[in-house]
Order: sequence, then C-alpha cells, then structure tokens
Amino acid sequence: MSTPPSLHYFYSMGRAHVFRWDGISNSSWKRVYSDDSSCPLQLDIPKDTLFVAEVLPELKGEGKGQRKMYALHIIDILFLYGEDWRKHSYNVRLETAKMFVSSITRTSRTRLSPIRVKQLYRIEEIPALLSNHLNFRLVKGCGSEPRLCYAADFHNHANCCHTFAGLHFVPYICKPWTMAYSQSQRQKYFYNIESKQSTYKSPGSAFSNSTYCMKNKLLLSSKNLSTRDKLVNLTAEMDEWIRSLMPWLH
Repeated sequence: MSTPPSLHYFYSMGRAHVFRWDGISNSSWKRVYSDDSSCPLQLDIPKDTLFVAEVLPELKGEGKGQRKMYALHIIDILFLYGEDWRKHSYNVRLETAKMFVSSITRTSRTRLSPIRVKQLYRIEEIPALLSNHLNFRLVKGCGSEPRLCYAADFHNHANCCHTFAGLHFVPYICKPWTMAYSQSQRQKYFYNIESKQSTYKSPGSAFSNSTYCMKNKLLLSSKNLSTRDKLVNLTAEMDEWIRSLMPWLH
C-alpha cells in the first residue's frame, strides 16, 4: 500500500521512540528526531499506536514576527494503545482520534510538537470551506508573493494557519453500497448496487475500513491555485459539480 508524498505512517514503541514510514514497499521505517530537517518533530506517543498523518508547518502571525512550528495532522488511525480500530467506520475512527489526541496533549510541555486531527467536511460543505477558510497570506521565507493558506482554529492556537496543499477525498462508504437521497422522505438512504437492497438504517458493512479508505482516497491538489481569481473559479466549479451530484441542494 502506498501513500501520497505528504502522508506517513507513524508507529510508537513508547514515549519518544516513534518511527515513520512513507508507505512505499521498498523503503524502511525511520526514527523521528526533532533535528531531522525532513521531519522535525518532537513527540511523546503511547506504545503500540499506529496512525496515518501529514507533517505540516503551522504559521502564527505575519511579517517578520511570523513563527513556524511543525505539527502532525492525523488522517486516520489503525491502532491506539494496541487496540485495533481498522474495521470501525471512518467517522468513528476520527472521533476516537480526537479523544486520543486530547488525552495525550500536555500544554505544559511546550517543546512537544502539536498533534491535530484533520477536520472532516461533507462534500456539500466544500464550497463554503473554500470561501470561508482559505485566504492568501505572506509566508516568511517564501518571497513577496502571497501563498494560499488554510485558517485553522486549534485549541490554544487560535491564529494558526498552514499553507494549503489540497483536499483529501476519503470514501467512508464502500462498494457495493452507495448513499442516495429520497425526495419523498427527504432524507438520505443506503443502496446496494449488487443486491438492489435499500435501507434508511446504517448497514454495518457499508462503512469503509482503514484499508479501503487509504486505497481509494483521492487528493485534489492546489498546485494551480496561485491567484484569488483561480480560487473563486474553483469554488464556483466545485459548487456546480456538487449540485449536479446532489440536485436536492437547490
């Protein structure tokens, strides 16, 4: 199983003994050190914990006083304290990840790298995300041209942002199940394209495990979003595409 270049698997053997792997079959696990220029993190993670995360430089402030710190942003969890979470639904895994991060966060140890959990958005919320949470800022060390940034509101770091690399699309419903909308009942329902079965109750087999999510996840890169006009155009295109998929949003 391979991962996009920005993602890594992180495994802890206890406390600061944390290793990372880029998901490429012929590469090896590497120890995480705070002085490693490619992954400068200082971590303290419980033993037998395995998750997938991005390493992102978070920015606070603007201009010459802007500060940068590297943080882990968890995409998915596999094991926590040795307990297997791979077969649970994606929503449950992320909610569990939030409780896990809250339990291990020590605000008194300021040298530890922050650990976050990715914010989950429904596909119909994407236009609002692009309009309300993205803006162009001057980034220290990146010249005079503003960079597209995602404005976050993390606990104890209300003014943080990080450069926006793109959107991860994670399928939390797996084949042969799909989700549709009933115009008569005005609610979503589940439909099995093989058995032709439909139900308003959530079938346990419909939700994606961690392997399915990683294999079928897509990345919409922000590589070409260099100006505000291009961001506005993408927002409009995404809104039109989503409304064609979900006509009940009109």
